[in-house]
Amino acid sequence: MTFVRSESLVPHQQQHSALKILRSADCYQQKFLKFPYVAITHSWAELLNLALLEADVLVTSFVPQPFRLRVGKRRYVPDCFFEREGKKYVVELKPEGADFDHIAEPVKMFFKTKNIDYSVISNESIYEQSIFAENWLYIVRTLNTSKTIDTDREECSLMDELCQGPLTIGQALSLGDRLETSQREIAIYKLAWRGQVELDLRNESLSADTEIKLC
Repeated sequence: MTFVRSESLVPHQQQHSALKILRSADCYQQKFLKFPYVAITHSWAELLNLALLEADVLVTSFVPQPFRLRVGKRRYVPDCFFEREGKKYVVELKPEGADFDHIAEPVKMFFKTKNIDYSVISNESIYEQSIFAENWLYIVRTLNTSKTIDTDREECSLMDELCQGPLTIGQALSLGDRLETSQREIAIYKLAWRGQVELDLRNESLSADTEIKLC
């Protein structure tokens, strides 16, 4: 039997040498909304996965690189922890067909005793959703740089308009007024992030033709 140990199961992003990570991994740094610090991911698939968690209104928070475990004599840091509808999850991303069962099985049993669901998902399954994830990376970056902008009036106006039927982003924006256009665009993204409106983002890049409708 392989023993799994952890000093703490309070999820927090594990510290790494920035220079070492930049040299040894496909490293990305990104600010998100459901994680209050700069997230450091070790692959493009990991970054896209966090974007998908941002897009899921039922996910309340996530932490990349959340725990430092010992699996037998080996040190192991899972890729991501998140909470969804009051339940806790830990996921590991691996290329399809990777031989990881010797780590995954004892870790899954360990987390099961802590009421945490553990699973290994393939990079390829994340890449299949890359258009959707990249659209949400753009939305998250826009919202992160617009936190001080008050869009309450624009949000109310947009909700009233959408009660009459779906709109495209181009139809919803006042293209003749740059300031109002910016505020209404941010309002659309805030409403989408909160799950009040739905944007058609799964198959095409975000554009003026993207449809908006009430959830």
